[in-house]
Amino acid sequence: MTRIALLTLIVFGLLASAAEARTCRDGTTVYREAGFRVFKAGPAWYGCGKDTKSPVRLYTAEGEDEFRVLGRRAGRLLFVDNFNPEGGGDIATVGWFDGRRIGLGELAGGSYNKVLDVVVAPDGGMGVAVETNDHDSGTRVGYVRPHRSEARPLELALAVISGYAKGSVTFTDGGGALTWRHADGRVGRSVPLTGEPVTCTSGTTVAENAGTRVFEVLPDRKQPGSASQADVLAVCEPGATTPRELESHGVDGQNHFALRSLARAGSRVAFVAGNRSVGLLDGPALDFKSLPDFFELHEIAMGDAGEPVLAGQLKAGGNVIARYSGEAFAAIGGDLAQGSLALTGDRVTWRTTQGYAQSAPLAGETTLDCGSGTTIFDAGGVRVFVVLDRVTRELGCALGASEPVELRGAIWRLNELARGRRLRGVAITPDGTVALAAKIGTRWVFSVLGRKEQVLATRTDGFAVGSLSIDGERVRWRNRAGGVRSARR
Repeated sequence: MTRIALLTLIVFGLLASAAEARTCRDGTTVYREAGFRVFKAGPAWYGCGKDTKSPVRLYTAEGEDEFRVLGRRAGRLLFVDNFNPEGGGDIATVGWFDGRRIGLGELAGGSYNKVLDVVVAPDGGMGVAVETNDHDSGTRVGYVRPHRSEARPLELALAVISGYAKGSVTFTDGGGALTWRHADGRVGRSVPLTGEPVTCTSGTTVAENAGTRVFEVLPDRKQPGSASQADVLAVCEPGATTPRELESHGVDGQNHFALRSLARAGSRVAFVAGNRSVGLLDGPALDFKSLPDFFELHEIAMGDAGEPVLAGQLKAGGNVIARYSGEAFAAIGGDLAQGSLALTGDRVTWRTTQGYAQSAPLAGETTLDCGSGTTIFDAGGVRVFVVLDRVTRELGCALGASEPVELRGAIWRLNELARGRRLRGVAITPDGTVALAAKIGTRWVFSVLGRKEQVLATRTDGFAVGSLSIDGERVRWRNRAGGVRSARR
């Protein structure tokens, strides 16, 4: 038994030794340039410089990690590791390596961290610029204090900005602050590395009107009930010396208050900040609310009088047009074309990325005919549309019809094909049966929709738009040359 135990220990010792990098020639190379070599051995990444006698451990993997070398700056190699734990989210670590020493820090975002820039101060502290979620959510600028071990200090978020110019974040004020440039060339403000307090002159302006300023600021304090740093939306009205805080979130949730959309009409300004916060400045007076039923708000529009209207995606699903209260009254009919939402009189207009010009009355649809609702498909004399009337109704009008037909759940596939501009023909029977002609790759696919799609035929000889029809048990069409084709359904 003693010999077996000894052999087992030797085997495990050999395996552990094989996983540890002992020389700068070990492992699998992931980067080699300007005297630096980065390689992986076992679960860890190592670095070697020109004068390195033995490998320096840069980072140890925690599971399915993505390790990337960002490049070199001022004699230091910069790198990032993104780890997605089983429960979801994104744990991101940034670091530097100068050939002998390392510096590490964990980023503040909990769900998505796309590192745009890293700059390193002489003392080893790091300034970072990080894209959060998507471009609409803004770019977070933050600071990681100096630390030279695998115990990683957490980033202190300093600001969230829109229109960041890549490569522009830099230390300023003798190394005590960070600044940046905007994509339009404007120089950003300087934010101290200790963060900003919530004052009437701090933070990033979201909207302002008649002396009232709405702004986002990231103070060095915890969000109530959370271990995360707070992200605060606040307002200062004319004459105020102390801000009024409107709403706050944890930085780790990355629901920042970056400006999404802004509309002006006369003396009024309306805005969307972050995913679901909206405000209306009528002169200096602010009306502010958060709309919890929305997953994300995209745009806001306003007429000369009355409340604004909104376009966004509901948490329950569906892209909709809604009143300022958050009440949805029309379906968008696909994806909203950026900047197209408008309100004129009592009618809202917009465009979809599928190319359709849409409109709806502010009061909602009061009559139901073949001209109602939001268009999903309109070609060859056939129109498919949706009407929001407490529930979403899926309707269609065949060539020459005066009344619409309920389509029995076919919209899911029509929407999918319309988004890719692949849908070319639709035919509808009085009982709601729907036939489709779609170009997928180089082939034409002819199908019938019910609870699921039934493919009838796949051909390569083309399709004449407007020729699709349902004749009893057969679906008929003409090919590119005019020849009649059909398939049994």
